[in-house]
Amino acid sequence: MSWAYPYAGAVLAALPLLWWIYFKRLQRFAVLYPLTQRTGDVPGWWLRVRSHSVMVAFTLALIFTVAALARPRLPQDLGMRRSEGLDIMLVVDTSESMQEQDLMLEGVPVSRLEAVQAVVQDFIRQRTEDRLGLVIFGTEAYAQAPLTLDHGVLVEFLAELEVGMAGSNTAIGDGIGVASNRLISSRSPSRVMILLTDGTNTAGSIDPLQAAQAAKGLGIKIYTIGVTGQQSVLGLLNFRIGAARGLGVGERTLKDIARITGGRYFYAQDTESLRQIYQTIDTLERHPIEQEASEMHLEVFQGFAWASLASWLLVLLGAAWGWGRLP
Repeated sequence: MSWAYPYAGAVLAALPLLWWIYFKRLQRFAVLYPLTQRTGDVPGWWLRVRSHSVMVAFTLALIFTVAALARPRLPQDLGMRRSEGLDIMLVVDTSESMQEQDLMLEGVPVSRLEAVQAVVQDFIRQRTEDRLGLVIFGTEAYAQAPLTLDHGVLVEFLAELEVGMAGSNTAIGDGIGVASNRLISSRSPSRVMILLTDGTNTAGSIDPLQAAQAAKGLGIKIYTIGVTGQQSVLGLLNFRIGAARGLGVGERTLKDIARITGGRYFYAQDTESLRQIYQTIDTLERHPIEQEASEMHLEVFQGFAWASLASWLLVLLGAAWGWGRLP
C-alpha cells in the first residue's frame, strides 16, 4: 500500500501530547475519587472506563481521518503511455502531366499518379504512430485531408485522387503554402512535408523558394521528390530502350526547396525507385516512440473515511451522554 499524501500523517504527532494531558487529568481524578469510593451509585472505576472509551474513540477517529486524507492506494498493473509521433503532410501533384503512363506497376503500364497512389498507400500504413495529412496541387492547391491518425480514411482520400482535379498546371509554391498552414498549429516534435511533382512550377501566386523560406521559419522540413518515367527510344538494331526524362529547371527548384528547409531531394524514374525513396524518408523520419510506465492505483481511502465517520459519531454520542466528563 502507498499513500498519495503521506505528509498528512504529521497530524498524528499531536496524539502523544493529547494522551499525556488526558492521563494527567485522570491522575487528579483518581486522587479525588479512588476506586473504593463511589459517586452516587456509579463506582469511580466505571467512570474511568467511560472516559477511556471516549478517548479511544477520539484517537481512532483522528487516525482514520488522517488515513483517509492521506489517500491510501493499492498498486495495480502497469500501464503504458506512448509519446506523440510526427506530423507529416503529403503534398502530391495532380496536374495534367501526371496522367503520363510511363511507369510500371506489377508489370502493367500505369499513370504517374496511379504509381504514386500505390507507393504512398504503403508509406501511410507504415506510419502507425504519426498524424498524416494530404494536400494536392495543380493550378490551385488545397487540403484533401487534414492531419489525422485515421489512416484508413486517409488512404481512401488518396485513392480518390484524379489527374486534373486541382487544375492542369503546377503550382508548387501554393502547395507548400497550404501544407505549411496545416502544420502551423502542430505541436509535434518534428513537422515534415513530402512534396512530389513531375514538373516545373508554372502557376500559383506563391514563389516556391519564398514558400520554402516561410516553411523553414515555421520549423518545417521538406523532402522533395521529382518523378518522371522512361520514354522509349530506338537504340542499336532498332531495339527500344528506356531513357529517363529529366526535370530541367523544376529539378533545380526542388533541390533548392529541400536545401533551404534542411530536407533532401530525390529523383524517381520508375516505381521501384519511388518506393525506395519513400522507404528512405520513412527511415530518416523515425521519431523514437517512448513508452513510459505509468503505475495504476486502486483508491482505498473510502474504507478509512467510513471508519472515521463511525468513530466521530461514537465521540459525539459519548460526549452527549457525558461519558467523557470527569467530576
